[in-house]
Amino acid sequence: MAFGNDIAGYIEYLEENIYSSESETRIIFDGKQRYPWADGVFSGIFGFTPREYVRKRRLYLAALDLLEGYTVADVIVKYAFFSYSTFSKAFKAMYGIPPARIERNRIYEYPRLECSISIRGADIGEKKYLEGKRELQKGE
Repeated sequence: MAFGNDIAGYIEYLEENIYSSESETRIIFDGKQRYPWADGVFSGIFGFTPREYVRKRRLYLAALDLLEGYTVADVIVKYAFFSYSTFSKAFKAMYGIPPARIERNRIYEYPRLECSISIRGADIGEKKYLEGKRELQKGE
């Protein structure tokens, strides 16, 4: 299915660029050039915007790096946050603690999206007739 592949391709594009030194805004803008439908469809399917996805994935991956011993400065550069205050504010909003006080038991996962779309419907080659005199309800 081409549409499902397009969504998977867009997710792949976002994931490939999470480690980019580009800002979230630039990643999303470039993605819209390839996938003009992305914002509306992505939000409709997943319930959040591509920008939210990129930001939360970056914060989650940054948290993992901090737990592995990276410095806050290294993480800010690696995930293209503009400043310590920007990173700290976003981190605290997501995890409830500043990055310098990270604790393993306070970090929840924000895994990579996987997309599998299946559309099912009636077989147009097969006719099914209603039996009996029951009245149909709207939507049947």
